[in-house]
Amino acid sequence: MVTLSAAVFALAWYITQGQTTGFMHGPSLAVLAAGGVSFALFVVTQLRNPHPMFDFSVFRIRAFSGALLGSAAMNFSFWPFIVYLPIYFSGALGYDAVKGGLSLLAYTLPTLAFPPLGERLAQRYGAGVVIPGGLFAIGVGFFAMKAGSGMADASWLTMLPGCVIAGAGLGIVNTPVTNTTTGSVSASRAGMASGIDMSARFISLTINIALMGAILAHGVLEQLRAMLGTSANDASLSALANRIAAGESANGVDARADTRFRRCDALRWRRRERAGIGEPDRLRYASQPRAMQRERRMRPIKRFT
Repeated sequence: MVTLSAAVFALAWYITQGQTTGFMHGPSLAVLAAGGVSFALFVVTQLRNPHPMFDFSVFRIRAFSGALLGSAAMNFSFWPFIVYLPIYFSGALGYDAVKGGLSLLAYTLPTLAFPPLGERLAQRYGAGVVIPGGLFAIGVGFFAMKAGSGMADASWLTMLPGCVIAGAGLGIVNTPVTNTTTGSVSASRAGMASGIDMSARFISLTINIALMGAILAHGVLEQLRAMLGTSANDASLSALANRIAAGESANGVDARADTRFRRCDALRWRRRERAGIGEPDRLRYASQPRAMQRERRMRPIKRFT
C-alpha cells in the first residue's frame, strides 16, 4: 500500500508542481520516474503475494470492471467540485462563508436523497443501464452549471438546476456501483473488491483535484500575464496566481500585490508617454482616490476567480 500511495503522490506532485519546476525538467521527471517505479513495485508485490490486497484476476469479470470504471468516473468528475465550487461562490459571486455553504447544499443534498431511487432503478433495469445513465446526468448537470455561471446576473439560483442534476446523478450511481463491485465476486473476496473500489475512488479524486487545480492556476497565471503585458516566468507572479486559484480573497491578494501593480502602472504610463499619448489619462487616474485605483487594478483578478 505504501508503494501505491507513493505512486499517487508522485503523480499528483508532478501535476501540481510541474508548472513551476517545468514538466520536462530534471526534478519533475525524477519525481515522475520515482512514481512509475513505485507503481511497478506495487504490481509486482501484489502478483507475488498469495493473499494480495489487489487480486488483478477480478478485472476479468466484466461486471466488476464496468462498475469500477463507473466508480472512478463519478469520483473523478463530481467530488473535485466540492473543493472548487466554494472558491467560485466566494471569489466570483462574493458570498460569505455562510451563504456559500448554504449554496453548496444544492450540490450535496441530492447525493443523500437519490441513492434509494438508484437502487430501485438498478433492480428494475440493471446496473449496466443505471450507472451510465447517472454519469450522463452528472455531465448534464455540469453543462447546466457552466451555463448558469456564464449568465450576466449569475448567482446561486442560476447554478441551482445544474447542481441538483449533478448531485442527483451521483446519488443514482453510488449504490449500484457499490453493490455491483462487491456482488460480482465470491463472498470470500467481497472485502478485497470493496477495497479496490474505494482505492479507485480516492485515487481518481486525488488526481482530478490536482489536475483541476493546475488548470485553474495556469489560467489565472495567463490572465495575469495578459493584464500585465508580460510573458516572463516570474516566480512571484506564479505565487500570486496560486494564491488566487486557492481562493484567497481579493483584499488579501491586493494587500500583497499592491506594490507590483503600482510598478506595472508606472511602466505602462511611461510607455504611453514615450509614444506621445496618455497624459490626460495619467493625470485623471492619479487624481482618483487610492481605493478606486486598487479597484481598477484588481478587476481582472476578481473576474477570473
